[in-house]
Amino acid sequence: MPEQQTRRTQARVQEREQRRKRQEQKKKLLTIVPLALIAILVVAGVGYTIYTRTYKPPRPPNAKIIGPRLQLDQESLDFGNRTLNVAIRAAFNVKNVGDDTLNLTVPQAVTALEGC
Repeated sequence: MPEQQTRRTQARVQEREQRRKRQEQKKKLLTIVPLALIAILVVAGVGYTIYTRTYKPPRPPNAKIIGPRLQLDQESLDFGNRTLNVAIRAAFNVKNVGDDTLNLTVPQAVTALEGC
């Protein structure tokens, strides 16, 4: 009889230990799953942001591909007869009439040679 009680006690101890391990596993899952979902959402958000910033919509098949096209409001600038090495200011409007990005670099100063 005492031997049966010992077996029952050992069986109960094993059952408690198994229950405790299952509860620990559930706790781990309850902490890991929300973190994994948050990580997935962050990765999806970053991917969507990159996609929307770099995506160019497709052009219709009948549209002509022009690229960047520069248009000025004046064809030429005539300053008349001036002496060399005298500063002159000029203003004109620049517009991109093409269908792509126009990148301009502006020099610090324009030099002119005599007779031009």
